[in-house]
Order: sequence, then structure tokens, then C-alpha cells
Amino acid sequence: MQVGANTRPCRVACGLVISEGHGDGWLRRRGFWLEYASIAWMIVEAATAITPGIIASSIALTGFGLDSVIELAAAVIVVWQHRGAGGHPIIAAVEAPRS
Repeated sequence: MQVGANTRPCRVACGLVISEGHGDGWLRRRGFWLEYASIAWMIVEAATAITPGIIASSIALTGFGLDSVIELAAAVIVVWQHRGAGGHPIIAAVEAPRS
């Protein structure tokens, strides 16, 4: 992508170029939407793996479902930190204005 007159580089060194019309708020809302969709998917995935795994006494299927629960916990932590409740120093450093 080329940086033109109506675009600016992303604040974080991520290689994205955001047009001035969208701004950081749009990108943040889209990130939260994707994270919430991932959380919903992981809940369905865990429920559909753990329940039949227990019924069938399948260690592999139950383990797959528990792996989804671990991923779900990680996704919830990401949302928690990006909402500002965590006070995480790395997030604060990334969101700090540059001079």
C-alpha cells in the first residue's frame, strides 16, 4: 500500500494505512467486533466439543473443547485490556501520544 495525501500511517508499527475518513475509532470498533465474534465462536466450539466428548468418554474431544475454553479466556483478557480495565503498561505505552 502506498501512503497518499489523504491517508496516514497507523500509530502502531503495524503496516496498516488508515484513511482520514475512518480514523482510529473505526479501527478500534472493528477490532472489538472481531474479538466478540471470536468469543461467540469459541463458546459454541467449546460447548459442541465438551458435551459430546463427555457423553462419548472421548479424551480427545473433551481436550479439544477445553482448549477452546483456554482460547476463550485469552480472548476475554484481550478485550479486558483493550477496554482499559487492565491498566497494562504495554497497552498504555502503545496508546500514549507520540511527540
